[in-house]
Amino acid sequence: MRFGPAAEGYGATVERESIKHGAREDEDLARSVEGLVRGAPVDPRSEENRRLEDPGDDAELDAGLRPEVRSAGALDELDLEHRAELARLLTGLHYPATREEIAALAERNGADDALAGRLRRLPDGRFDLLEAIWEALGGQPD
Repeated sequence: MRFGPAAEGYGATVERESIKHGAREDEDLARSVEGLVRGAPVDPRSEENRRLEDPGDDAELDAGLRPEVRSAGALDELDLEHRAELARLLTGLHYPATREEIAALAERNGADDALAGRLRRLPDGRFDLLEAIWEALGGQPD
């Protein structure tokens, strides 16, 4: 930056001068970001060859978008609700946990008698994850 002489009653005038680029390169850089500075909705520097191609009208839908297609081993809605309820009842459980610890916590968190009984009948041993408890109760692996 270079400061000009101060006019009487006014502050110093400022002239901007680049010390890294020439005037032509400065203008090119300013033009390349003008859309961003002025708030254009698209990046003016985007390259057409990097944009996604439109799939077209006859493109087949992704299998994940079609509700009738189900992956092998995927849980249905009811299983998801049951597993979520189990997770809620076991909130605060410190893993690995024994069946006694699991059943006691579930009862404290409001498990019904049927589920509490099933948890008390889990196999002996320690469970490292909620998924292991779910599968021991007969739930389908995700």
